Amino acid sequence: MDRVIYHCDCNSFYCSVELLSRPELQNVPTAVCGNPKSRHGIILAKNEPAKRFGVRTAETIWQARQKCPDLVLLPATHGLYQEYSKRVNAIYDRFTDLIEPFGIDESWLDVTGSLHLFGGDPRALADRIRNTVREELGLTISVGVSFNKVFAKLGSDYKKPDATTVISRENFRRIVWPLPVTDLLFVGRASAKVLGQYGVSTIGDLAAFDKNALTELLGKQGGQLWEYANGLEHSPVAPAGTYTPPKSVGNGGGDVSDGDNSPGGGYAGRPGGGAAAQARHEGVHPPGNHPGSQIQGHLPPAPPARPHQHRPGAVPRRHGHHRAQLEVRRAHPGHHPHRPQPDPRGGGRPAA
Repeated sequence: MDRVIYHCDCNSFYCSVELLSRPELQNVPTAVCGNPKSRHGIILAKNEPAKRFGVRTAETIWQARQKCPDLVLLPATHGLYQEYSKRVNAIYDRFTDLIEPFGIDESWLDVTGSLHLFGGDPRALADRIRNTVREELGLTISVGVSFNKVFAKLGSDYKKPDATTVISRENFRRIVWPLPVTDLLFVGRASAKVLGQYGVSTIGDLAAFDKNALTELLGKQGGQLWEYANGLEHSPVAPAGTYTPPKSVGNGGGDVSDGDNSPGGGYAGRPGGGAAAQARHEGVHPPGNHPGSQIQGHLPPAPPARPHQHRPGAVPRRHGHHRAQLEVRRAHPGHHPHRPQPDPRGGGRPAA
């Protein structure tokens, strides 16, 4: 049975938290930055009206103000963001005890073992979690639902804000493969540049490329990226803390906001996390992915910062289409070989 993995991403997190106390700025282009008084300060987050002006995260203030002269700038309040991050993850903890934060505003959730407690419908539960976060905290999240962590993250990025996207074994070729290869987790600019020289511009191109050739180009991580593109990533979601068995499967008692989401934290007093943990403890969890497991390397391993340097004159040690591609590219640098195509049903990006 496939796992059910969520990737939950808080939309415009820093800016959204700041606007909770400044509702008059909800429809005004607004950004959070490191130093509002410095032209060279960096944009850390922006709201939807600012996005419509083309304001981008990580650009300088003067670049953002060129696009949007009336942009309202707010200083970052990191302690407040940490507090809201804990509150968001406490909500997730009502639905599963397998929560793996990925930065302050993103988390993976494995709901495989607890889904039956909430109706058994992966999309419906994702929508319920979104609604709970919005109603209780005033924040919106986007949720990707899939059978592995890499595709779940692509799902949360696919449609924003406040949306659920399901990427299944039946539809991932149609949804994932037309996306730019840079959308795939751990494909950085250096790797993308190398891949682009061989006609790889989409995730579908990467999936159709020869795995051995990718290993020659990027080292062992080239083969790993090929597996990601083909839906073959299997890393587990890390448990939220050390398991402390509750005495019953009931949902009684305790303040969720008092829960400790750090590794080593207990589950005492967690209304939903305890129930989810107990359900899996009774045998409904997938093998090898339970609170008592000693799980190592929860994140999919990241490729090196610099791609493997291809030896001059070397080609992949196998015959076939992509060996010919590499040889043609060396002989004719300006020539682009035939690009492997994704699922012909792909086309444009469909509605999620």
